[in-house]
Amino acid sequence: VTEGKQILLERSNFLGILCDLNLGEEKGTELFEYLIGENSELARRFVLVTGGCTDGSLEDFVSKGIGFVLHKPLRPSPLYKMIETLQEL
Repeated sequence: VTEGKQILLERSNFLGILCDLNLGEEKGTELFEYLIGENSELARRFVLVTGGCTDGSLEDFVSKGIGFVLHKPLRPSPLYKMIETLQEL
């Protein structure tokens, strides 16, 4: 995850960041919080992907009103719509 954070900051011209909620040693919501502090423009393009969450972290993420959420299983139509939304930012 540390290497990924460095790459995100070095190459901050991404259309969007598609990130799973569960990254193993860290949660996607923690990566999002890091980006808010380091590059708020990049945080606006953050898309959290989840198959379900029971610990409240998803609700906290949504309450910030900055990033986006896609639910698993990913379907083409919502993913395409998300890409269109990101292109408009």
